[in-house]
Amino acid sequence: MGTLMAETRVPTLNILDAIHVNAEPGTGPKTPFDGATYAGIVAASTDPVALDYWASKNILYSLGKAKYNADVSLFDPDNRTNGCFGDWLRLATAELNDAGYPYTYDEGRIAVKVASKAP
Repeated sequence: MGTLMAETRVPTLNILDAIHVNAEPGTGPKTPFDGATYAGIVAASTDPVALDYWASKNILYSLGKAKYNADVSLFDPDNRTNGCFGDWLRLATAELNDAGYPYTYDEGRIAVKVASKAP
């Protein structure tokens, strides 16, 4: 995805609809609505890497750990195991950085705006 974005056009604003998400490992991506978990979050950032990192860590990973008795390490953006989300995120970030986009997964530099509504 990083290569595609770098070679075409990077969005000015990235918006993530996480009102209902699938945080149960092994059941996606075609989760029916009744299998989704209400998170009630919409998040936005000018940095697509930061938004993906933040959402994976604070929504999918957190909800998965709290709700399911399963290994949710594949949602952990700090998990650098080959083929896990964190590995793919770093590969995409490298492509975007090489193309001149200063995107980051450094939590100290992440800027994400969040709107949420409790159920």
